Amino acid sequence: MTLRCDLCVSRTRNGFVVRVQGKGTATHSPAFAEFVKGCLVEDPAATVTVDLLGCEYLDSTFLGCLLKLQRLGTMKRFHVAADEAARTRLLTATSLDKYLTLLSKAPSSTGTFLRIDPGEVSKQQLGRHMQETHQALGELPSASASVFKRIAEQLAHDLEQQESNEPSLFDTAVVTPPPRP
Repeated sequence: MTLRCDLCVSRTRNGFVVRVQGKGTATHSPAFAEFVKGCLVEDPAATVTVDLLGCEYLDSTFLGCLLKLQRLGTMKRFHVAADEAARTRLLTATSLDKYLTLLSKAPSSTGTFLRIDPGEVSKQQLGRHMQETHQALGELPSASASVFKRIAEQLAHDLEQQESNEPSLFDTAVVTPPPRP
């Protein structure tokens, strides 16, 4: 399975449109979130529309990121463009189709699309981002909420261990006893 994702942005009459094409994953989610947050914070009148029409797959981190951005941007400033097929493919399993402000198509761009580079993110930053996005998903009344809560709790625990320099579950080596004579 390829993890190819193209994140591209263009201006619209009232703000920005961000196209997510391919597979949106935790690798791309932090850069995406930072860009959208910057747009919403720096220009209080700007709207941001995320165009998912060309998106094949979104992992749970990217889905939680959409939810967090919706909460930051409010219903009037943050939108997700997804036709019925994209909604079914990407959003219904987590019930996000009920919580995001959805449009059937993205607004027209007024310029060229520029690529958003995923950039470098430390393990700590990525872990914190993943923990926060799963926590947001765990707060929704959905069939998957308890699973997302457990993931967020485990990630929070692992991050605490990393910060205190204790070995985490991922750093533990498995040692087998020597064979018996």
